[in-house]
Amino acid sequence: MVKTRRKKYITNDVMYLFCISYRLQMITRNRK
Repeated sequence: MVKTRRKKYITNDVMYLFCISYRLQMITRNRK
């Protein structure tokens, strides 16, 4: 149970980082 929980948190962090990078890319594209 703990292991799966940890994995979930890790994937959540990855998705969060991915969303941030995606947003930054869109912002830079709009600036151009």
